[in-house]
Amino acid sequence: MRFELPTEKLVVAVEPWFDDAETIRYLGGPEWVRASLALMRKTPGLELKGSLVLARHVWVIFNEEDRPVALVDAELYEDGATALAMVVAPSIRSRGVGQRILIALTEREELKNVQTIIGGVEPENAACRACLKKAGFTISEEPDEEGMLVVEKAVKI
Repeated sequence: MRFELPTEKLVVAVEPWFDDAETIRYLGGPEWVRASLALMRKTPGLELKGSLVLARHVWVIFNEEDRPVALVDAELYEDGATALAMVVAPSIRSRGVGQRILIALTEREELKNVQTIIGGVEPENAACRACLKKAGFTISEEPDEEGMLVVEKAVKI
């Protein structure tokens, strides 16, 4: 797998993934990609839930055939946690791509100081929950105050 910073050409290539009903339901529509990139420039220095945001990274991930297969957004906090958002190309879901990406993320130089990867998943998003479990994440039994199941994975430093 190859991780690349999004260029205009890559953004145009992944935006159609956000026309997919499941992507819209769980993450958002086509505006999500550009909003994520805008946050990458603005986010450092903001505070979220009591922790300072140090950086934000967005990557387009390519498979062995050199095709874009996923988009990942990682927000790093001063407390050693990183929050992730990820979308896998609709045409290749349920093939283990997301699981492989989640595991590969722990080897990224940009995430070398991360102690915990955190996130949230909607209780009804069975495919995402299965992917996260296969990648070694724990998932809370009960939703938090935002209605999300809390997901977490400790990362070895």
